[in-house]
Amino acid sequence: MILHDRIPRHTALVIVLVSMFFASFFSGCDKSIGPPPGKKTDQAQADRLKIDDSYIIRLEFAIKDYEENLKRHNIDADMYRKLLVYRTELISFENGGGRKAEDGTQKEILDKIKKMRPRVEVMTREVYAEDLKRLSREKGHNIEVTATGNNKNVLVYAHGLMSEALVNRLRKESAIFKDAKNIGFKKIIFKSGMGDVWPFDLK
Repeated sequence: MILHDRIPRHTALVIVLVSMFFASFFSGCDKSIGPPPGKKTDQAQADRLKIDDSYIIRLEFAIKDYEENLKRHNIDADMYRKLLVYRTELISFENGGGRKAEDGTQKEILDKIKKMRPRVEVMTREVYAEDLKRLSREKGHNIEVTATGNNKNVLVYAHGLMSEALVNRLRKESAIFKDAKNIGFKKIIFKSGMGDVWPFDLK
């Protein structure tokens, strides 16, 4: 095997073990980080929700609170789940869903919603990356996961022993590509400690 010709056998074994960990880690994250975006129950709730100033105020308060938590890296899976719900609600409202306000302020409220949705979209991607990083720390592994780019639409996974074989396995066995695309990521980049880079456009 070419790998054994290039590196010591015990190092190759470590790489295999790390690959097994990565596969199981990301498989676990598929279940622990939250439900898929826009699931039917969230959509149904959004369609019944009343759209008025009180909703805007509650959401604005939540966004500011989450922004502060992001600065402190104080992230958990519950925050990601709530952002998915807000995201579904805002998309529904923009598309004509929800119960309309009855005081003639509908256009003004819709304008506010259109301004808030990009903030929620960006924050959802940031929290997704931060929560994956948090999970890796809790399991005792140093996987760097970051959301980069102007709109935080590039997802970067970095680990010293990242390999092409592992990247291919993650593409086949993990839902991270599908989940990342569903919340607006345009690209995933895997990086190794040796300077190797594997970029993938999410189409």
